[in-house]
Parts: sequence; structure tokens; C-alpha cells
Amino acid sequence: MGAIISNQLARSLDLLGVVLIVPVKASEALVGLIEARIELSIEGPKAAATQTAFKRTLLLAQMPEGYKPLSRTVESAKRPRYQDVHRPLLIVMGSHDKTSPRARSEHILQK
Repeated sequence: MGAIISNQLARSLDLLGVVLIVPVKASEALVGLIEARIELSIEGPKAAATQTAFKRTLLLAQMPEGYKPLSRTVESAKRPRYQDVHRPLLIVMGSHDKTSPRARSEHILQK
């Protein structure tokens, strides 16, 4: 969701640059991946105990009624027009993130 919003802001405002954290491509399959990412981010192979506790707290504080509509918004969103943004771009992603594989980030950078 943040990539969609930051892309729109970068097209509309005179920003110094844009940082995308795990930019996703909208699709129906994405909703299942988002749900799977929750478990991986909490108990992934490199998750420290402090990170696990922090993420668990954040996730438990979210209400399912709010999280699901956001997932649906991402699913149905129009593809951001990255080619219209003429600002420096930094993409932050994890090597185990299935919702935004490295190839997706490379595709965005080519635009």
C-alpha cells in the first residue's frame, strides 16, 4: 500500500527522493502471500527474539476487520506509474519476502 501512495506523492510533489519498502504488484494471489508473510516475518530464519516479540505485538494489535480491507485494496489497486517519477528511488526488501521478489524490484527500477 505504501508503494502505491508514495508513487502518487512522488508524481505530485517536488520530493527529494522515494523509498519503497517491499513494493508489491497487485493481484488476487497476493492476499494469500500477505497472510503467509505474517508467519515468515515473525518466525523467519533470521528473526531475533526481540524482533519476533515486537512483530507479534504489532500484528496482535491490528484488528482483522482493518487488515483484510487493506489487503483487498492492494489486490485491486491500479499499477503505479513508476515511469512518471523522476526522482531517486531506493527499494528495501527482504531476501525471503515472497510478496515482492527481487525480480519485481528490478522490474520497477527498469521503468
